[in-house]
Amino acid sequence: MSPVPSYLPGRWVHSREEDTERARTYRPSGWPLPPSRLPRHVLELERDRRVVSRVGGPADARIAREGRWDVEPGEPILLRLDWPDAPQPAAIEVITCSKELLQIRVVGGSIE
Repeated sequence: MSPVPSYLPGRWVHSREEDTERARTYRPSGWPLPPSRLPRHVLELERDRRVVSRVGGPADARIAREGRWDVEPGEPILLRLDWPDAPQPAAIEVITCSKELLQIRVVGGSIE
């Protein structure tokens, strides 16, 4: 098990307005994001290595997907998300991780 960046565990909300060609941008829950017509993806990374992905569903109800996450050894920082309903884990490269900003690149599978 590799060390976890100190600010990584938490509830992160997709700030698509800040996305770039290279990265998806997430802000901590409670961050003053502008209103959005589309439901925002929420990624919860718990300290006990549980992950919950929440997306908008029918009638704006949230659909949650639960699994486990871990940090792969080496550089760059790669997260592996194991979903019980997926044959292969998802892989995320962490580009930036601070108290106020998480930027990631999905390199395999689905995180939603």
